[in-house]
Amino acid sequence: MSLRLPYFPELVKVFYNNLKIQDGVLYSRVHNIPIVVDQSLFYSLTKLPSQGVPFEGNLMDDWKFDYSSHDARRMVYNDQADMTGRLLVGSFTFDCRIMYYIIVRILLPQSSNLSQASEEDLILLWAL
Repeated sequence: MSLRLPYFPELVKVFYNNLKIQDGVLYSRVHNIPIVVDQSLFYSLTKLPSQGVPFEGNLMDDWKFDYSSHDARRMVYNDQADMTGRLLVGSFTFDCRIMYYIIVRILLPQSSNLSQASEEDLILLWAL
């Protein structure tokens, strides 16, 4: 996913700073304007289905031989990033960072350190 229209990074930060998730619904507030994103709105915005195959930490047989951790890291990192260490989300490109947060906040909610991606998160980013 990428944005082709103008956007305002400061407002995006405010949106994520105020973001709360309850029962699969996103709630936020920007300039005292409430924003509610439920599953139907999320689908209409992204065209991503709400059901799919559960991810069990294994690569699907039909594309597992195409996957390379090094190539996936090169795909998600910006040009200045060190690709040899931990998967730090702050070094991801803008598009990959947005996809990562959609994965860990909506698709597969996590409560652990969200600033460091796991290898499974990298596999999902690569697959998407």
